[in-house]
Amino acid sequence: MPIWPWKAHMRPKAWVASATNLVTALSLTAADVQVGAGPFFHVAGLGTSMSVLSVGGRVVFGATDNLEQSWELIARHGVTIG
Repeated sequence: MPIWPWKAHMRPKAWVASATNLVTALSLTAADVQVGAGPFFHVAGLGTSMSVLSVGGRVVFGATDNLEQSWELIARHGVTIG
């Protein structure tokens, strides 16, 4: 099992359990679309995206620092979870 520089690690079964918990807590379905806004090095960003993908949902990416473009991305893709 890899040890990361900060000596924290998460076993694969823990990732699956975490994703299952989020799917249940947020009632995620294949119809859900999430904005991939990360941070993906952290369990919050990666875990949420993995949960959405695990039920067949979509994660859309469109990095921008323009608020109007962000709202356009959300509307265009029908984002249901941020």
